[in-house]
Amino acid sequence: MKYLAFPWGPLGNMLRRLSLSGGAGNVTAWILFLAAGALPVVCWGVLFLKKRAVKADWLLFLLSAAMFAGLWLLVNPSYLEQKLFPPGIGEMGMPAVALTMDSILVTWVFCRFLEKYEKLGKNRLLRSLQVLLVIFILLTGISAAFESGYGFAKEYAALKSGNTALNEKQLMPSIVFLFLQTVCAFLPKVLELFLWSRIVCLLRSFEKDCFSRESLGRVEGIKRLSALFLVAVLFGNLGMNLLQLILASRIYSSHYVLVLPLREIIVLLVMVLLSRFYLLTKHLKEDNELFV
Repeated sequence: MKYLAFPWGPLGNMLRRLSLSGGAGNVTAWILFLAAGALPVVCWGVLFLKKRAVKADWLLFLLSAAMFAGLWLLVNPSYLEQKLFPPGIGEMGMPAVALTMDSILVTWVFCRFLEKYEKLGKNRLLRSLQVLLVIFILLTGISAAFESGYGFAKEYAALKSGNTALNEKQLMPSIVFLFLQTVCAFLPKVLELFLWSRIVCLLRSFEKDCFSRESLGRVEGIKRLSALFLVAVLFGNLGMNLLQLILASRIYSSHYVLVLPLREIIVLLVMVLLSRFYLLTKHLKEDNELFV
């Protein structure tokens, strides 16, 4: 649970260590604490003076208040149980405080974007979408990898504890299949994220020319990849079920799964429709240029 408190938890720990290090450290900790809490208000002041402030920027005052209160609690974690949470909550209160501050920050960022996105030019809009997609790919990939690793470790521990009479060599086929099952379950997410990465490349080519040969090639490539990924997911599941059935006598932990790739089919159909709309628009543009 500690990783959920990042970066506020480590910042609170650093301020607490500084405060306990002596007089100079305590003064430094107070200065950093006040500077961190006041930073959102300073940000609002800069935006206001530059006449770039929007309605959503009033959330910066709420963020500043939350940061003062949240950092105080993280610097003094004993108050989490005394003032905020019931006794026995322990360190679980730290992620709760940190995620509350994160939620205010995320709300401000996206509300600010929603107030200004219609005024953005084509290239600025494309770059914003690229940044958001890259963040989505990174966060989803990290989350999926962590979830898969945790699931494998949990299944591995259950396999070991449920077959104590067997040695490592006897369990090895089951461990190998457990790993393959984890990879197979992780595969659709990996392929989807790779597809999103190709879409980021497509958006980059759109900045130069939406109807260039490069953009056309990327659109066609994404359509082909969508179909290949659907086939890979289906045959990955089929292969795992067949192998488990053939080697059932040597495997002590089996998971037979029927995959209904509705998500992948929807993605494929969306890509096909978008590519057709793109080609239609390209042909219309070429026809109009002929008239001119």
